[in-house]
Amino acid sequence: MDAGGPRVTAILIAVTGFTVATAPTRYIPVNAPGETVNGVPVRGGPQKLRPEDLRLRDQLRSEPNPGPERLVPAVE
Repeated sequence: MDAGGPRVTAILIAVTGFTVATAPTRYIPVNAPGETVNGVPVRGGPQKLRPEDLRLRDQLRSEPNPGPERLVPAVE
């Protein structure tokens, strides 16, 4: 009983060649559409400055640049 020997081998070679020629060479993911997510807190950012923080920021910006003169306490 012959199982088709060379004919089966030729079909397997042809199918393998077809698969290699038509198969993608890398995975290209599909971009999923965005959707709203509920129950997640809003992304945090810089907090609002309090009045005392604003005064300190203004004071630090109005003083001279960092240097030796800032290291010596000023007598007032």
